[in-house]
Amino acid sequence: MQNLKIIWFKKFVKYFIQALFWTKDFKNLIINEFKRETVEFLKPFSLKTNFLKCFLFLDSMTDDIDYTPLLLKRSLREPYKTDVRQQDAAEFGVHLFEDMENNFDPEEYKQIKEIFYGMSKSTFICKNCEKQTKGPDEEFMYITLNFEDNRQAKMKDEIEKMIERHQMKEQITFNCEQCQKTTQSTRTLQFSKLPKNIIMQINRFEFQQGVRSKINDQINLKAIIKIQEEDKDLNYELYAVLIHFGEIPDAGHYTIYCKVDKNWYRFDDNQVNKIDGDFDIIQRNFKKEETPYLLFFRRKNN
Repeated sequence: MQNLKIIWFKKFVKYFIQALFWTKDFKNLIINEFKRETVEFLKPFSLKTNFLKCFLFLDSMTDDIDYTPLLLKRSLREPYKTDVRQQDAAEFGVHLFEDMENNFDPEEYKQIKEIFYGMSKSTFICKNCEKQTKGPDEEFMYITLNFEDNRQAKMKDEIEKMIERHQMKEQITFNCEQCQKTTQSTRTLQFSKLPKNIIMQINRFEFQQGVRSKINDQINLKAIIKIQEEDKDLNYELYAVLIHFGEIPDAGHYTIYCKVDKNWYRFDDNQVNKIDGDFDIIQRNFKKEETPYLLFFRRKNN
């Protein structure tokens, strides 16, 4: 099984790309696009060209493909092109998709957004007159999950509870049209359109007395979860987990677990190891500082 050679990439880059490769819809879109276009018509140093070639390289299962992943690294924006320092994997993902918009054809990028981007809508309820106001649809790439404020140190947070907190009521000020003034209101969030694949970011960073620190608490992940889209429940299956390994936010390193067919694999440096068992076994064996950071889910047939 191919793995991007560590010499060419920082781990936060290579493992985010590895997760995209094991996203079936995205992988098929990229590889099929390469088959439609001949190499002569592709710009040799563009992000699109090197994404196509890199995915063919990963799909080959051998080293026979004449391609070096260094070319993909050189097609990334700064600081990822030259900076050797550790960066944030979630921020890299945002920048990567922004650059895809500029490098892929509009129709191609539209298909990419259908795979990874969803829409959410806020509802505002005025506490003064109780008028409900629907906000506009807002696009999202990540669902950001936060830990409970008053969490107990030894209690593991549940993934479903974290999703509920993402949508739950919060107290805000809002300009009520009926009251014609700014009033105290509650805001709830609903998912109006969920994508085929959902990336969840676990917010593991907080500021204490002006110092940025990492939350190393573990959570209970599940292989299958339900998320509500308007009035229906959709089932999603976990297929990749990007791990931040370390006690502090600006150091440590990344690894990733990916589900390939029915088996889980651990990618770390140039090693790819098959896991004997399901993801429950994996997370039971997490070390204290081995913390899930990005979760990749794909929609199951409902």
